[in-house]
Amino acid sequence: MTKTGEKIWTDTTESLADNSAEEQELLERLARVVVKFHMTVPAILFLEMSKPLSFVGNQLLVFFKPMAGVVFNDLEYNKAIKLLEDRDNIERLIRRIEGLEEGNKDG
Repeated sequence: MTKTGEKIWTDTTESLADNSAEEQELLERLARVVVKFHMTVPAILFLEMSKPLSFVGNQLLVFFKPMAGVVFNDLEYNKAIKLLEDRDNIERLIRRIEGLEEGNKDG
């Protein structure tokens, strides 16, 4: 914020916390992309490591934003970054990735 209290940038993800259906959809899409590209182990490892240091983990996501542009548009990726600031959402994503991976092994 500036001295006058104006925001320098606008947060496009402020309403995400109010919309749990949107959160669930985004978590589902993230999990499906991870499983589709067979990145289950590295993704879970990254997510587990980032839980204690959510802020640092999120900064890594910001760093990898240019590469993630292949799969997600900017708005979706910004929402994912905001969503993964919460450790509970990280755990939900890990459980969903594991569930999808387990379903792939059975089929």
